Amino acid sequence: MDERIQVSKRTWPEGQEKDALEETTAPAPAPSVSAGSVEETVVRPDSLDRRTDVDVEKTTASVPAGGEAQPPERTLGRYLMIKQLGAGGMGTVFKAYDPDLDRKVAIKLLHGAAVGEARTRMIREAQAMARLSHPNVVPVFDVGAHREDQVFIAMDLVEGTDLRAWMATRPRWTEVVDVFAQAGAGLAAAHAVGLVHRDFKPDNVLLSTDAATGKLRAQVADFGLARRDEEHEPPARAAEAASSSALDTQITRYGAIVGTPAYMSPEQHAGVAVDPRTDQFSFCVALFEALYGKRPFTGATLEELARKARSSQREPPPRGSEVPGWLHRICMRGLQPDREARYPRMDALLADLQAGRARRQRRALGLGGALLAAAVAGGTAWAMTGPGVCGGGAERVGAVWHEGRRAAIEAAFAATGLPYAAGSWAGAAPQIDRYAQDWKNMYEETCSATQVRGEQSAELMDLRMACLQHRLKDFDALVALLEQADQQVVKRASEAVVALPGLQGCADADALRSGALASRPVADPARSEALRERLRAARAKASAGKSKDALAELEATATEAIALDDPSLTAAARHALARAQRDAGHDEAARVTEAAAIWQAVADRDDETLWDGLLNQMFVVGYKLGRKAEAQPWVDHAEALLRRRGQPDRERAQWLHHVGMIAIAAGDNAGAEASVSEAIGLYEKVFGPDHPRLVGLLNALGASKLRGGKYLEAQQLFERAVALDERAHGSGHPDLALPLNNLALSLERQNRHAEAIAALQRSQAILAAINPKDPMVGVIRQNIGGMLQLSGKPAEALTELAAARAHLEEALGLDHPAIAGVFTFIGDARRDLADYPGAREAYERGCAIREKALGPDHPDLGLCLLGQAQIDLLEQEPAAALQHVDRALKNVAAATNDPGDLGLMHLARAQALRATGAAGEAAEAAKRARESLGRAGVAGERGMKQLDAWEASQ
Repeated sequence: MDERIQVSKRTWPEGQEKDALEETTAPAPAPSVSAGSVEETVVRPDSLDRRTDVDVEKTTASVPAGGEAQPPERTLGRYLMIKQLGAGGMGTVFKAYDPDLDRKVAIKLLHGAAVGEARTRMIREAQAMARLSHPNVVPVFDVGAHREDQVFIAMDLVEGTDLRAWMATRPRWTEVVDVFAQAGAGLAAAHAVGLVHRDFKPDNVLLSTDAATGKLRAQVADFGLARRDEEHEPPARAAEAASSSALDTQITRYGAIVGTPAYMSPEQHAGVAVDPRTDQFSFCVALFEALYGKRPFTGATLEELARKARSSQREPPPRGSEVPGWLHRICMRGLQPDREARYPRMDALLADLQAGRARRQRRALGLGGALLAAAVAGGTAWAMTGPGVCGGGAERVGAVWHEGRRAAIEAAFAATGLPYAAGSWAGAAPQIDRYAQDWKNMYEETCSATQVRGEQSAELMDLRMACLQHRLKDFDALVALLEQADQQVVKRASEAVVALPGLQGCADADALRSGALASRPVADPARSEALRERLRAARAKASAGKSKDALAELEATATEAIALDDPSLTAAARHALARAQRDAGHDEAARVTEAAAIWQAVADRDDETLWDGLLNQMFVVGYKLGRKAEAQPWVDHAEALLRRRGQPDRERAQWLHHVGMIAIAAGDNAGAEASVSEAIGLYEKVFGPDHPRLVGLLNALGASKLRGGKYLEAQQLFERAVALDERAHGSGHPDLALPLNNLALSLERQNRHAEAIAALQRSQAILAAINPKDPMVGVIRQNIGGMLQLSGKPAEALTELAAARAHLEEALGLDHPAIAGVFTFIGDARRDLADYPGAREAYERGCAIREKALGPDHPDLGLCLLGQAQIDLLEQEPAAALQHVDRALKNVAAATNDPGDLGLMHLARAQALRATGAAGEAAEAAKRARESLGRAGVAGERGMKQLDAWEASQ
């Protein structure tokens, strides 16, 4: 019995998961700081004299009655309160610390006692906001109740100012458009998930400096008044107690006037149902104010404000204003009293905003349509320069990849001081050379097909050349990143080169004619190309293993691409963001982002991005999230696209690869082996037998063979994976540790313990040379201890396991689930030394750690429960043994298990049943034990001997 299957589960086929153990110990980055808007006032329309003067800057809100929030003394749930930041009529905002995620947050504690429907409604709406992830919306992290009846919301802290303070500096109208476009994108994102803000105003937009770009970043905050737009509210009751002050009263039900009077729409004044166009009205009031330094209408009472909001009359622009007419017209449309006359959606308003700005830029620069033609159909002019008609490929790619850059990259790698830097560069350099040569060859072939052989139209040549130009810029972005290589880039250099966009897409005539590169109008070509350059740089960073660093830039790029409405850019930006989110561990966010990218690619007929997006969605949903049924429509969609494109070998191999990964996650060994084996054959056909792409597939197939008891086949696959990995990365690269570990497992299953220990010791030496405190060093020492125990050396095993335990406890803490395996191994060794109390204590400790981290029904509890059952039997406690082994079998029932381990469980059950007098059931359990141990081959020999001896004794 051992913990081998735990380690074999670390046979990850994709690089982004190889650092998962390390990432569990890394502190979360500390976010920025701000309280958001806290100056709020509540209004009760059924007790308000609408002729009374009101503070039109203050928020009116639908919150429960009950007085001020009762502040917590030191803690609120898990949060440690630091200080109060502000208070208003709707709630009090505190600065707090979240120890679970190691970050500071803003806690808004709402005033009044929230019970029943009101409490449920507020919590539901805060939870809806927590599911909204957008760079222009202040994130909501958590929602709960304080003292049972006061709702609190935990939000991000954003350092900076608010839009009102920034407007006071009187920015130019061009700057106003940039900032409001971001705020509008935040509102549009909320509208897309069914939320309406209902209190948009300058105070509720926070501004900070984006670390990635150095530019202002706008985030919409304080959705405390938000309601789902599909929920229609009954009208407010008639006014009561007309003399009540607007500053003193609160409302306790739906149907109230909600918002800030100066920014409220006619429908809000009327207390009727709102929808996203309500936010559009408030947005345009604020936009008008930012452009002209005054609001489009004013009033001292609610009645006066309501009357002017319902009127079509608006304040005229001040004399001498530089605001262009197109921008003024956008404001006026959004300020229409009849919401049917406004823009149908916030996205439509933002599109006009960006289109107007683009027209001005084209006039100012004298671009007209020339830049678009150069960017999209510029292949001919670009191709026809340089030496000869079609001989300029080497010169063009040579401008990106030459000896000077090669030397600079090699020096950058060496400067990191990593022991495997030279090997990593030796593996990556030939792949870069190959990409450059392939680019040159395709350039010359593209030109010759038209200019020499006359087989291809000039229009198609232009499209192919434009595609190649994009690829060359992607190549340049990666080379630039490699020139500035740090340790992470050195580690993932080969993967980054493999991840370069393939050149085969530049030969797909049908896709080029109908896809993203086909000539289509672009509102702002200069800005589009600038965005594309930023996307290339961020995408290169993410492919080199720096996804977390690239996230902010990719989020900003995707947002700007959406606002710009560039059909050749939006889907690609969303897809790049989804890949980075996936690699950073944000799988749910990646799923949502990728779905949007896929449908955008469908709309734009962008087959290349569509294909990549479908593969990524299959991997995220089907493998990482383990939702096979939910992934099936994406699998079917990808297969349909594959058939439409003629099922080229490369694409079919990719599809089979991902189908196989989904099968692995679902525990379908047979399905996984069939798909992955076919994918390997196709990859070998396309890329050759030594390509680095094969490493992950070989590991995946080997792990499947291992779980299925095919140990020699698994060994051969792992040996090949080690050889390919070493060729791609060098002999000291950390990526070698896992295939070496898997190789050791396959050798151990064949009772080749000395060879297994040698493979593990090599793996340990590689990791220790890079970082002696790496938790994986402890995991591998744990496995060495397990091998020693299985080879009949329990005393030596305990020495190694003690060192592994100390290492892991120092690196991960006392209760990390990765430490549980050490205790199971210790239990095995102490059992073999007849120290039954010590063995029981170790098994119980391992089970307790896993149960706390994973829950009582997790399959990983199987082996420590089996260990306890074995000690029960040795101490003549068969009833207790039966309870432990039945629970073990129940836990592992839904998992794919090593047949040797499963056979030992059935053997323990048979022994317990016979000892309790259930001879018939014991015979059936013994039969199952023999069947499982037989499937385990040589790995089951030890258990088979125990079974034979026990049956003979009966």
